[in-house]
Amino acid sequence: MASRGNATMQHRAYTAMREKGRPMNTREIHNVLNEWTSIYKSSGRVVKTQKTYSMNQVAQVLRKSRWFKCVGVEENYNAYGNKNSTIPLYVPLSDEEIKSKIADLLTKDHLVMNIKAHPKFVRDEWKRQEALL
Repeated sequence: MASRGNATMQHRAYTAMREKGRPMNTREIHNVLNEWTSIYKSSGRVVKTQKTYSMNQVAQVLRKSRWFKCVGVEENYNAYGNKNSTIPLYVPLSDEEIKSKIADLLTKDHLVMNIKAHPKFVRDEWKRQEALL
């Protein structure tokens, strides 16, 4: 089951990918997520926080998430020009695909995951579809 931290990470990655409008590899997503800062007011003063994620956490959550899909790989070369590894390229699902996945979840009798375990963009669509029922 996904933790709240992973749901927040998925929401931030989804937002970043939508802004870029192109497939992003895990390194780019990792850099964007670690530059993300939250600024809010607490007791009359401004507080700035930053949540950092490891590269392994980003890669595993994107690989297992049902809200992103891998569209290819990007080859990574070392300083000598030899192929070092491959890096997957991810894109978020389209709005229609998200709506259909949520509709499938809502038609099931038993939900394995609570609504709070999903990213914010999924929770918003989930509540919208529940209101239509």
